[in-house]
Amino acid sequence: IKKKLKGGRKVGKGGFGCVVKPYVKCDMSLDPRMHVSKLIFKGTNSKSFVEEIKISNMIKKLDKDNKYFITYTEMCSLNKNQLSRPDIIDVKYEQNDNDLFKIMNETELRKKDKDACYIDFTKKPKNIIMIDGGIDLNKVIKYDSSAIIKYKNNIKKHLPRYLFKLLLGIKKLHYGNIVHKDIKPLNILVNYKQYDSKLEYKGKKINDDTYLDFRFIDFGLSKAVQQIKNLHDINSSGTLGYVPPELVILHRLYKIIKGDFNPQTKEDIEHLKNEIITLIKDIMDKFLKRGITRSNLKMQPVDKNTYFYKNSVFSETDIKKLVNLLYKNIKRKTLFDKFTNRVSGYLYKSDVFALGVSFFLLYDSINVNDNTLLDLIRNMIKCNPDERYDINQCLKHPYFRQLSI
Repeated sequence: IKKKLKGGRKVGKGGFGCVVKPYVKCDMSLDPRMHVSKLIFKGTNSKSFVEEIKISNMIKKLDKDNKYFITYTEMCSLNKNQLSRPDIIDVKYEQNDNDLFKIMNETELRKKDKDACYIDFTKKPKNIIMIDGGIDLNKVIKYDSSAIIKYKNNIKKHLPRYLFKLLLGIKKLHYGNIVHKDIKPLNILVNYKQYDSKLEYKGKKINDDTYLDFRFIDFGLSKAVQQIKNLHDINSSGTLGYVPPELVILHRLYKIIKGDFNPQTKEDIEHLKNEIITLIKDIMDKFLKRGITRSNLKMQPVDKNTYFYKNSVFSETDIKKLVNLLYKNIKRKTLFDKFTNRVSGYLYKSDVFALGVSFFLLYDSINVNDNTLLDLIRNMIKCNPDERYDINQCLKHPYFRQLSI
């Protein structure tokens, strides 16, 4: 059975379901050129989905004009009646005996089923309508098509402005006591302006149609810090390579110390050391694969032997200092406060770390050579969270003095 689908071609796919454009209509009539539907087929009754919507509502209040974040414009349950209007001609769906729909564009109709996006109505799918934020920054970083080159040239020309805007968005989030917890290029969308979206800072506005919009998406892992009650509520969720070492180490360290760990026993020390080396090597593997190295960041070489790679951003000394810092604060019962302190706490600085990694990947992909920017990035991804910049220190960095604001 083949019918026309109300909701355009598939433009994205993930563990949640898929994204289609134009959007599948709920009740409101919106400009189909500027909106997409995120069709969620899994976990729509789960606690995590409910929490994501709560966080999204909080972010909508912080950013009513979608200057810095894209949450949702409208949301409704997805039903078959929404997939039966013949007003979009290039997309079809098929139905089989199991009442399972698959969304395909004309090209995908000729491909294997793995290229289709399935809708299982027994899972009570949701239709979340969002502003079309354009392409994700990961595509800009990874590819060099003619269209992507245009983005790269624009970004290179206006890079300080774009990085500043991303930092402003995180500042707004942090002052609302929210941490994103999954910042990465895949969750930053880039688009040519489709409507007036002036950047404002300290009462001054800049507007130019040649500028791009940079905005954050995907708040499935985001947390309201005031809802975190103890250390056990703090987890290392996120994407490996963007999660800072203190979060990766915390639970292993906390678990060992709360058990029979004896810091005077050689065996316990060796066990803890091996556990932590393994965890940090996972981060370093991701860093090295992405070109985030000591030499590329123009950091001083490590003189002594290290458990990690010689070109690793984190040295053996860095990790030892971090473990000692966490351990001392656990023993003093001050670690929870260290993580949750407003704006300068370790949780907030975990967003700074992830954004610093993203900044370097963008910096590297557009072939910028700027030592001042590298200094900012080095301070954003420092191993020791006490030494790492918070969001306000980032905004005050000399790199942004060139901006006329």
